[in-house]
Amino acid sequence: MKKLKIFCSLFVCAALGLSVLGGCTDPLPKEEETPTGGSTLVDYEQYKDEYYIDIAAWGFPTLETDANGSYDTEKNNALVQDMVNAGFTSVNHAGLSNVRPNRHGTAEEVTEIIKERIALFEQNGLQSNVYCSNYTNGGNSGTGASWWDFDVLGMPDFSESAGFRGLLVWDEPYPGVMEKLAGYARTFNELYAGTDAIFMVNLYPSYASLFTTGGYGDYLESYCDTVLSAVEGTKYISVDSYAIRADKQLETYLLYDIAMVKKYADEYGAYSHMALQSSMTSTKDRIPELGEYAVQAYAALAFGIDSLSWYTYITPEEEPYVSQDREDGIASAPVNEDGTKNDAYYSLQKVNTDISAFGYAYKCFDWKGIMMNPVTQLTAMNRILRDRELIDMVYYPEDTKSVVSAESEQDYLMSVMEDEKGNEGYLLVNYCSLADAADAVVELEFRDADTLLIWRDGKKETLPLEDGRITLTLSQGQGAFMVPYKAEA
Repeated sequence: MKKLKIFCSLFVCAALGLSVLGGCTDPLPKEEETPTGGSTLVDYEQYKDEYYIDIAAWGFPTLETDANGSYDTEKNNALVQDMVNAGFTSVNHAGLSNVRPNRHGTAEEVTEIIKERIALFEQNGLQSNVYCSNYTNGGNSGTGASWWDFDVLGMPDFSESAGFRGLLVWDEPYPGVMEKLAGYARTFNELYAGTDAIFMVNLYPSYASLFTTGGYGDYLESYCDTVLSAVEGTKYISVDSYAIRADKQLETYLLYDIAMVKKYADEYGAYSHMALQSSMTSTKDRIPELGEYAVQAYAALAFGIDSLSWYTYITPEEEPYVSQDREDGIASAPVNEDGTKNDAYYSLQKVNTDISAFGYAYKCFDWKGIMMNPVTQLTAMNRILRDRELIDMVYYPEDTKSVVSAESEQDYLMSVMEDEKGNEGYLLVNYCSLADAADAVVELEFRDADTLLIWRDGKKETLPLEDGRITLTLSQGQGAFMVPYKAEA
C-alpha cells in the first residue's frame, strides 16, 4: 500500500527534519555511488516526480473577493503560496470560514463558490478536500452541523474541478451513525463513478470518552465492515490523535492510535491517514516547537502511515485556540487569523520539507513492522509491545534480513520496510518528548552491507559502514530514512 501515486494530490506534504546536534559520531560522507557488484538497489530517483507523502493542512485564512466577486486576488494567492512554501500539497476546506447553505445562498450557489476556491488553490499547486459540514442540517441556526449527527443536504459534485481531491464526509462519527455513513458512501459511488475522488471519514481517537471502558478495536472494525466495505475505489482509514501537552510531555496514546490505524488499514486493504497536532488547545501560553512537530510525523511514518495532515494550520476563529489575554496577539497555530506567520510556521515548514526530501524513496517500500527501544516512553511503547492485537507488528533484529543489532540508551522507533527487490529500508526516529529531550546515540550493525544510503535533515548522503557498523546521533524528534547495501563486488 506504500506506492501511493499522485493521482490527484491529497493530504498535504508534511515533512520533518531536524538537524543533528553536536556530538554526532557519524563518519564523513563519501561520494554517492551505484552498486557495481553487490546489492541491487531500486533506482529510487526515478520516482521523484511520481511518489510522495501526502500531507494536508486543516484550515486556511478567510478568503475575500475583489470588486468583481473573484477570489483570484494578490492577497489570496499570497496566502495560498505560504501554504505551498510550508510544504503542503492539499488543504481541507473546513472551519468558520467555510461557506454554507442558508448563510451564503442555496446549496447549488455554495457549490459554485467552493469551485472558485478550489480553482484558486489548484492554480497554486494545491489540491482540495471539501468537508461536507458545508452541506448539512443541524446547529442552532440551521447553518451548520450538529457534530454528533447530521444529514448531508445533497452530496455536492466537484468531479469537473481540476483541483478537487475528495470529500471529507464526516468528522468523528458516533458508532450509531455507521449505517448512515454507508448510505452516503453508496451515493458517493454513484456521483463520482469513474473518477479518482476519495471518500474520507475522520474517526475518533482511542482516548475519546466513548472508549473509557474499551472497545476501540470494535469501533474501527465496525467502520471497516459497515462503511469502508461500501466504498468503491480507493479506501482510507483516518484518525486524529493529538499528543502535545502543556508540560511538553507526550500523551501515551499517540503510538497506540497510530498502530491501530495501521493494523486495520492493512487488514481491510485501505490507505492509512493520521491527523496530527499543529496548534495548542491545552495551553495558550506557547506554540508547538520543532521537535514536537517532528516527533509526531516521524512516529506515524515509522509505523508505515501513508499520509498525514496537520490540525490546524491557521488559528480558528473560535475558542479554545485564541488567547484573549495575550498582548502579542500570537495564537497557537502556525499562522494567525490575519494570515501572518509566527515561529511555528517555520518549524512546521522545516518538518514538511525534510519529509518531502525522502518521501519518494519511502513510497518505494512496503512496511513490515516496527522495532522499539522504550526508555522514557516506556508506557507508550508497552501499549504495543504487550497488546495481543498489535504484537505481530513488533520486530526484533533477528526478524530482519539486515539488522544484526540496534543499541541505544535512549528511546527510538525503527520501522522495517522492504522494496520490490527485497532490500530492507529503515526509518529511525528519536521518539521522546520535548520535556525529556536528549540526543539518541544509536549504534547500528548491518549484515552483508558496506554502505548506507541515508536521508536526514533534508539531505541525501551515502555513508561508509565499517564492518557493517555505524553510529548515528539524532536530536529529539528527528528521523533518518536508511537503506543499507553492499556496494563492493
